[in-house]
Amino acid sequence: MKLLLVEDDINLGEVLKEYLEKNGFELEYLRDEKEIKYIDINSYDIVILDLVLNFYKGEDLIDYIKNINKDIPIVVISAKGDISVKEICYRKGIDDYIVKPFNPKELIFKIKAIYRRIFNSGDIFLLDNIKIDLDKQKVYRDGKEMPLTNTAWKLLEFLLKNRGKIVSTESIINYVWEGKFVNPEIVRVYIKDLRDKLGSEFIRTYKGRGYSLIEDA
Repeated sequence: MKLLLVEDDINLGEVLKEYLEKNGFELEYLRDEKEIKYIDINSYDIVILDLVLNFYKGEDLIDYIKNINKDIPIVVISAKGDISVKEICYRKGIDDYIVKPFNPKELIFKIKAIYRRIFNSGDIFLLDNIKIDLDKQKVYRDGKEMPLTNTAWKLLEFLLKNRGKIVSTESIINYVWEGKFVNPEIVRVYIKDLRDKLGSEFIRTYKGRGYSLIEDA
């Protein structure tokens, strides 16, 4: 996920940049909002924007950004807590508003919620740092493709279709191997392979019952 941060408070900007990058985000930090005129807005997934800047009003920059890409999500961070200011920003099309001071964790929660809402509505699903492209049948972890065999992909697809539900070994065999006789132990092998690729925390084992791809991440 590539983020653009526009913030004239250098101390806060550097803290947010370091924190977000440590948590797996790619981020470009603009200390001078005038530089926004020289970058490609469409190359970013989400914009994080302060309202009180040196040269432009943040509200005007919202209009500028939305004129270039009306669909790009914007998260406002501002010391302005007045409901009237928030109303103006939401009417201009922002996705969220965080009042300073705030815990950087809150910003990450907001970013992930926006990203999941946008991408999980189509053929791309997100599990924290994992992106699953159903159309291309590809899986990415921290932006790096994780190659899967056809069988492993079918297993992941089945878990994703039943996300949050416990699926039995028998139901997995019926879907992935289309009812052919398969030693149940082979399911464990493929589950382990998926865990190695995705991360063990995303697939839970329920002893005697089956497996589940977690619903929220």
